This record gives sequence, structure tokens and C-alpha cells, in this order.
Amino acid sequence: MGLDMLSSYQLGIILKDERITCGLSDPDGRFLMERLVQQADALAVQYSGQSLLDALRLLSGKGRLVARIVYLWTTGNQSSAIQLAASGGLGEFIPSPLASEESLINALLPA
Repeated sequence: MGLDMLSSYQLGIILKDERITCGLSDPDGRFLMERLVQQADALAVQYSGQSLLDALRLLSGKGRLVARIVYLWTTGNQSSAIQLAASGGLGEFIPSPLASEESLINALLPA
């Protein structure tokens, strides 16, 4: 399986959503996008057609949520990040307050 399973349109649902990386450092944004592409590739194995498009749109929304959590985390607003994660159904995935941005992304979007 590879990225060739996804059309440019399908992958563009995630890659063209600038809101996913808005406010993140280049390394954090790149790491988040790489993780989302991995998950999109996995979705392409499970779904096809409209179901795949719907799953990719949901994944894009989750990417935006994770980006906001990471942004809050890195700007010293960890309590707000935790609250946002909890309201988005990701509260149980928050690591220790000393976690790096990459560890946070790994916890929120496991491979």
C-alpha cells in the first residue's frame, strides 16, 4: 500500500487545509502533516468512494483540532490545551505537562 492509493484530490483534502498548520512551527506542522498522511493512507485501505472522502474530511477536522491543542500547548496554555482536548474527545491522550510537541502529536494521533 502506498500514497499512490490516494488521488491528489483525496490527499488534497488534508494537504490543502492551511488551518491544520496555522500557528505551528515548521517542524511541528511538518510532523503533524506526515502523521495525517499516514493515517489517510490507512483509511484508503479501509474505505473507498464517498466513505473515504467522508473519513478524510473527519481526519482533516481532527488534524485542525490537534493543531490547536499543540498551539495552545506550545504557547504555555497547557490547561486550555487539555480542556480543548477533552472537549474534542482526546482528553485521555494528553501526556505529561513536560511532553514535547512531537510527543503530544504522537499521543493525539497514534500511528
